[in-house]
Amino acid sequence: MIKRFQLYNLLNAIISYFKLDTIFVEKKFKKIIKLNYNLNLLAIEKKFQSKGLGTFFLKNIFKSIKKSKYITVETVDSAATRFYVLRHNFKLAGNKLRFPKKQSILYKKII
Repeated sequence: MIKRFQLYNLLNAIISYFKLDTIFVEKKFKKIIKLNYNLNLLAIEKKFQSKGLGTFFLKNIFKSIKKSKYITVETVDSAATRFYVLRHNFKLAGNKLRFPKKQSILYKKII
């Protein structure tokens, strides 16, 4: 299992280095991703989910960001994707190539 994890990390690093991870993302969204803030590796521990912490956190981020027109997030599971899309009006920009699962890239206009 550890060797598989290390292999995935190595593959993901190579894919990212050569910018192959966003080959399934349209050019206009690549620009949004590159020029704006990205919430990556953000998670609320399972026992604290559905208590409003994620919404509280996002609302404070939206208030504090002044120099960015958009914000993007990357998710690997459907529950997180539903949270961003249904509760906070994010839209799907595309999918990043990652192992062992693809990452959904979502965006929201904040200005």
